[in-house]
Amino acid sequence: MTTTLHLRKRGYDPFFDFMKGICILCVIWLHSIPKAHTGSVFWASQAVPLFLFMQVFHALKGGRIRFPDWRKLFHRIIAPYVVTLLVILFLPSLIQRPFRFELQAGPGAYYPFVYVQFAILIPLFAWLARAFKGHFKTALLASTLLASIASELAASWLHVPNLVWIYLCARYLFIIGLAAFWLEGRIRLTPWTFLLSLASLYFLWLFRYAHFKWPPLFFDTTWNQCHWVCYFHPAFLCPVLIGLLYRVSFKGLKKLLIVLGKASYEIFLAQMAVIAVLASLFRANKSLACILLAWTLSLGLGLALHRLLARPRRRTTAPAAPGN
Repeated sequence: MTTTLHLRKRGYDPFFDFMKGICILCVIWLHSIPKAHTGSVFWASQAVPLFLFMQVFHALKGGRIRFPDWRKLFHRIIAPYVVTLLVILFLPSLIQRPFRFELQAGPGAYYPFVYVQFAILIPLFAWLARAFKGHFKTALLASTLLASIASELAASWLHVPNLVWIYLCARYLFIIGLAAFWLEGRIRLTPWTFLLSLASLYFLWLFRYAHFKWPPLFFDTTWNQCHWVCYFHPAFLCPVLIGLLYRVSFKGLKKLLIVLGKASYEIFLAQMAVIAVLASLFRANKSLACILLAWTLSLGLGLALHRLLARPRRRTTAPAAPGN
């Protein structure tokens, strides 16, 4: 039995904003809700891989290879991120301790770095794969898989610091190859892709809960859910399940998630600042009131920021938000 999720390769597809809306809620969940007994590695932790799958799809859909527009990338991604870091940096009295980038830049502060690196590498890998005429998907899969394995081996042998590894996109490279299945305009959950997804779930359990380690093949890092073998789950099972939810969702919920999806990057920046500033409260008090405050401020400020930034964007063609 095969379940197929169809994707539009041309024009606007609201499903992607719907999926981004779910993903950004997962991001806030990961950064604000105590992780014990939630099994978040199997669902919420798939948000960033899904954002990256969407980024690859939109960079290569329709058979075109899109190189980054640095002007748009700066105004849309880099500049708001730098402003957010400055806001966090100049609120030391609220943070209540000296600023340390690896701790206080905000949860998920690595993501814009990964996004920009992907914007550079996606067209390069696609250009390389296109040289193998008639074998684009195979070449893209093989090249990114080899790059992923080589990156983990090199990181293991060179003892790359955890902080450096976090800000590199190397652990996500295989996503570029797996996105070739999305580029066909459909995601098919066949018995084989379902088994591959189950295998990824098993490895996620091994890495996170059984503390499985196998260096140098898998780099020993705190980000133990981010190995190439774990990405079949967000490549096939996750989007198909979200697609089923999209079909059965009532109009109001669908509209809300699409709105959140359109503002996903601004909400990401807002939660980064809010949770960094409230970090001392979360360490001392994980009460429901504290968590609700983080969610309210993150969503409220993010939506407001999106509306504010959307005005000048209407005058020019803006690049897609992370995930697009």
